[in-house]
Amino acid sequence: MKKMVTGILVFVMMCSLCSVALASNDEEYYTYFSGTMSELKEDFKSGKYGDEVYYLFEGVWGGSSKRDIAVFKRGDTPVAVLYEDDKRCSECVLTENEYNDFVSYMKEIDADNLPSWDTGMISDGMDNKYVHISKDGEYSVYINNGWYDGYEDGSNQIYVSLIEKFKDLFKDKEVKTYYDIDGAELIINNKDYKVRAVYKNGDDFRVLINNKDKLANTREKLEWYYFRDNKVAERAEEPEEFTLANAWDNAPKDDVIMFEHLNNYPWLTSWGEYNVSIYKKDKNGLRINGIYIVKTGEEPKLVSQGTYSGPVVIPNTDYVVVQEGAEGWTKPRKLVKINLKTGEKTDMNFPEANSISPIMWINDRLLVGYKPNNETLSYEYYMYNIEDDTKEQVWGDFGCLSYLEGKMLQKTSQPDKYFTLGSQNTVGIFNTETYKFSELITLPVTIYNNDYIWVDEEESKLYLVLNEDLVSVPININLSPESGNITIILNGEELSFDNPPVIKTDRTLVPFRKIFESLGYTVEWNEENSMVTAKKGDAVMYLQIGNNEITVNDKKVISDTAPELINSTTYIPFRIISEQSNCDVEWNDKDRSVIINSVNQ
Repeated sequence: MKKMVTGILVFVMMCSLCSVALASNDEEYYTYFSGTMSELKEDFKSGKYGDEVYYLFEGVWGGSSKRDIAVFKRGDTPVAVLYEDDKRCSECVLTENEYNDFVSYMKEIDADNLPSWDTGMISDGMDNKYVHISKDGEYSVYINNGWYDGYEDGSNQIYVSLIEKFKDLFKDKEVKTYYDIDGAELIINNKDYKVRAVYKNGDDFRVLINNKDKLANTREKLEWYYFRDNKVAERAEEPEEFTLANAWDNAPKDDVIMFEHLNNYPWLTSWGEYNVSIYKKDKNGLRINGIYIVKTGEEPKLVSQGTYSGPVVIPNTDYVVVQEGAEGWTKPRKLVKINLKTGEKTDMNFPEANSISPIMWINDRLLVGYKPNNETLSYEYYMYNIEDDTKEQVWGDFGCLSYLEGKMLQKTSQPDKYFTLGSQNTVGIFNTETYKFSELITLPVTIYNNDYIWVDEEESKLYLVLNEDLVSVPININLSPESGNITIILNGEELSFDNPPVIKTDRTLVPFRKIFESLGYTVEWNEENSMVTAKKGDAVMYLQIGNNEITVNDKKVISDTAPELINSTTYIPFRIISEQSNCDVEWNDKDRSVIINSVNQ
């Protein structure tokens, strides 16, 4: 309810601002349209619309929905195209008579010379802009709420008819829907089935369908189906990689509020046949804080009373890890683990903080986000070993983990590498050994969470759920190993390492102690500030984990790769260290070897 009220207030405020803005004739106030004039002009110049285009922008205040229409000739064929969100296009072919009738009507009402319909009023928040571009010039008409029926003199009707003329072109017409993305193929149209997730493993192809329109009094009903022979087939079980379809059915809805910001996603909170919740409601609707285990048909069971957030159940154990705050959710907060059988609560090995959030179980350890009480210090990440109560600070591209909702990371054919979103328009690989994300493709669309993508490694295809359509696009998959099989040869002798060198973003990183000592340095490690000090004669070199700035004899040198901690070992950028040590460095791609020779030898 709070979110709904906030949305209404925002909309009312925007409308109030609109009324002020629309009282002006300055065209700059009308740039909120889904498409922009500048983009349209560029497309026209590129030849996309031939010699002439009639275009109708549609804008909604407080929303991002797009339903623009273009009427033009592609070669000798007249077409009307509806442009929707995320490059979705619906196109129908017009007869020559239909096209000529449309053009004649625009001339009949003298559309290019109509004054803008700008009343300064806001009714439904729907505005349009008519644009006509040809080699003879550019014309545009702004229409503010032309559909509003409060104009008793009917003066708005000519603008309504202009808008309807565009939309009528699609009536009783065969429409081809496609996505304006290189190589994109529409697999399932949302007019047939509304897709919410996709899974594919060889011939095992499944889609999650939202059947809400088929069921009365049902907000949402998600069901998995097999997809065979280019069509939706029989019902299927939910794939193991997902915990998505009606996931919160395993909780009595009269007692527990679902999808609240202090709860985590079901795959993080499942404990056997139970889910973990952080509060229940009493008969009067009042919230009672605590750790509860919930199951359909049973009363919620209180495990531990207190104010908690972000529960993560540790796999194959009876423990849940949560952030705990004082009553009223005041700071500071601490991290605790709770036995779901006994209710025993244990403080974990972290000092109290402004925020200390369990994120997910990964590599047999718990990833924890930590914001110290000191506001001047930045957010930190730690891997926590629940068995011996130890923690290790780590650095990486953890932002991609924020897109994991119903589905966990998707496995690749190589250990420690997973397909996932990197942002809302990038897909790539997250390496759980190095905690780095490598981008594979950037898309001109918005993807909201990991449930909406599946990478078929064998076919080199990316499957996307967009606008409840299922779409595929080709993807170039590079899973070349980042570590191992790298040979380091120093002055003709091959070096051996307990931990192998790795390649990160085309740079070779090596364990610091072995390489420095092989180059004749003595080394010191400062645990408190994660600093390496290397000395050789009068030469002194300082390196710090996560810092691209290297100090060499009081001189600052910027490296394009920072030292980092990988599997509890400090790795440093090899080339810049060797070059600052007066060595020549060569990379042999065929043998995957690094050859270093001291200049004075």
